[in-house]
Amino acid sequence: MRISIFAKLALTFLVTITGLVVFLGVSTAKALDSSFAELVLEREELVTEGIGLEVDGLLSGLESQLEGMANNFEFRNSLVERLAGSVPPGELIDRMGELRNIAALDYIWLVSPDGTLLAAGHDPNVFGDNLLNPEGTYSGLLSDAIDGNTVKAISVETISAHSVFIAEVFLPITVPDRFLGVEQITGVIWGAKIIDADFITRAADLAGAKLVTIAPDIDLIASWDVSEETLGPQLTGAIDDGLREITIGGELYQLATQPFPRSESDSLHHAVTLHLLIPKSDIINQRLALLRALLVQTVIGGIVAILLAFLIAKSITFPIERLKTAVTALASGDLSGRVEVHSHDEVEDLVKSFNTMSDELDANTRRLVEAEKLSAWREVARRLAHEIKNPLSPIKLSIQNLIRVYRGNPENFENNLIETGETILEEVDRLKTLADEFSNFARMPKPVLTENDICELLRGSVALFDKPESGASIEFSCPDDLPMALIDRDAMSRVLTNLIKNAVEAMEDRPGRITVGVTQAEVGLSRMVRITITDEGVGMDEEALKQSFNPYFTTKRGGSGLGLAIVQSIISEHRGRIRIESAVGKGTTVTVEVPAVLDDSQQGAR
Repeated sequence: MRISIFAKLALTFLVTITGLVVFLGVSTAKALDSSFAELVLEREELVTEGIGLEVDGLLSGLESQLEGMANNFEFRNSLVERLAGSVPPGELIDRMGELRNIAALDYIWLVSPDGTLLAAGHDPNVFGDNLLNPEGTYSGLLSDAIDGNTVKAISVETISAHSVFIAEVFLPITVPDRFLGVEQITGVIWGAKIIDADFITRAADLAGAKLVTIAPDIDLIASWDVSEETLGPQLTGAIDDGLREITIGGELYQLATQPFPRSESDSLHHAVTLHLLIPKSDIINQRLALLRALLVQTVIGGIVAILLAFLIAKSITFPIERLKTAVTALASGDLSGRVEVHSHDEVEDLVKSFNTMSDELDANTRRLVEAEKLSAWREVARRLAHEIKNPLSPIKLSIQNLIRVYRGNPENFENNLIETGETILEEVDRLKTLADEFSNFARMPKPVLTENDICELLRGSVALFDKPESGASIEFSCPDDLPMALIDRDAMSRVLTNLIKNAVEAMEDRPGRITVGVTQAEVGLSRMVRITITDEGVGMDEEALKQSFNPYFTTKRGGSGLGLAIVQSIISEHRGRIRIESAVGKGTTVTVEVPAVLDDSQQGAR
């Protein structure tokens, strides 16, 4: 199957540019996916950080409340007196209940330095137990506080045989020892608040996500109204399958599981996990919007790629197509076709070479045709001259005989005989002149080309006809930088004189102007001297213009019809060109081009 160069180039550019557009589109899509993945992770970190800050705020508030209690002078005196046994336990138990109600705590304990429970504000009937022996879920934290450390934790504690999820603070109470000069630990105040659905909901609202807390021995806590039976299996299944996304209520969430912030546990049995359900719908919508925009841009880029491929391929193949058309026309015999391109590349060089070849082929063809025509007409001229000369002698004898008759009988033939004889002699002289012109045409010598000043020749020819009696004014111009012409001086003088004479005769004694000008011109790769002779005479029609160079064709009365044929023959011998443009009633322009001398050093000022 034959494929044009245009199609190949267009396909090549299309594939290249489209591939580039697709590559950029895919790369951008991957970059978008990566950026959105990073955005999800960043949102997860922000949510985790927000929940941690909320928990820290809860613990810090609880610590501040306990510090206020521990620093109360009356409370500290009551503790010291109770430890000294000077006051009954009921008084301290009542005070702890009051403090719990004032601070709105869920749990509050007062523990002695040896771990004995002195009072519980939330349960006045519980006191006297040693909380360190046997050990409970809170024993390690309590021991740290008895050692003088403030302990804050999120834990699942077993209190009164029930597991509770609480935020708790263990704060040591110290009094100055006057004898040792140091702070003496007199007890530990232990306060706690239950972490329930309300707290989880507030934290979720601040974080912009759904939160679920799961721990052994406690019910699932969610930040929205959902049953454990519904959510638990779905969430557990997603975690077991290692999924990072989960759909709840038709909404897609990013799933992240981590230990509850600030949680403390000595065993996996009491481990608390926090599950973050971060909504992804807005991110997905943004991603889809950007992908749609990217798709639109890719489609537009593809269309632009097609247009660019078409334009680039066309810019390359257009001059080639024109060259192909010109070559086809040249092959069919049309030598006038030329190609004009402005591509400024190798194609332009190729076109210039083709135009030069066409010019030379056209010129050679014209010279060949002209040579053949001239050869034929030379033969015609020889035969015509021979045929015309043959009857001249009999005509002359007849005239002489008539004259003798006239002398023998002068009364009857005198006037008619003389008039007839003179007419015959006049016609004989005209035929002889015609025969002489044909003979000259047939015997034209080969020109001898030398460097000559064409302006000088023109001035001489113009001077012959620039007379007042001609009725026409001749305007002549010649540039100073005109190069020398390579011509036969005598033959070219004959050409110029003939052409100017024709221009004057075309004026038919009417007022008007004849313009004679000379310029230099580039014809293909050749430098030429161009002569133009323009008259404002009667002009020629199209048919006469076609036959103007044919021998024996003339539009002038009494003309031989050989003038322009001789001119064309001379110009052809000079490897030049001549052309005529004419319009009836407007005048005629004759353009002659002959070779200029190529050596710049031989150009002279005019």
